[in-house]
Amino acid sequence: MAEVPESRAVVAAFDVDGTLTRRDCVVPFLRELVGTPKLVAAVASRPTTAIRALAGRHGWALESDFEDLYTVLSSIRVSVAPLTHSSGIQCKVLDAAAHGLPQVVDEVALLGFAPGFPALVASDDSAFVARLRELLDDPDAAASLGASGQAHVAAQYTVDRWVPWATRTLGLAAR
Repeated sequence: MAEVPESRAVVAAFDVDGTLTRRDCVVPFLRELVGTPKLVAAVASRPTTAIRALAGRHGWALESDFEDLYTVLSSIRVSVAPLTHSSGIQCKVLDAAAHGLPQVVDEVALLGFAPGFPALVASDDSAFVARLRELLDDPDAAASLGASGQAHVAAQYTVDRWVPWATRTLGLAAR
């Protein structure tokens, strides 16, 4: 995992709807822990006016329309995915894990994954804050969780891992 200066982003809030849900709990906690938090809400493209207003109100850096996700992720210490709903595998969770970031996720964020995905799971606001505090207070545990996530993605979610399955599936469909 890339070394992140303390002045850089503390948390990557990938799911902005989830962040809206958790903001009253997470933002005050981060202010208590690190002063004015530097949160990065990473949005692929065209954030809404409400998203821009929320980021401005809380002093968050809003990264949107970025060309290189690696650069954005390199400025992050912990990734969060406080989703309120999801469908399928969450690429935001895979991207953070592939980059070696430790994660705190809502149970909903892991619904598309097999059991055992390396992330701290929180089912409510108080658990979410407690898990986030654990990672921010213990850099060694955070690094270990990030490394586990990165190894898990490399073993289970790379193209090489899925080529045999796709080949079999396509071969059966062609018959």
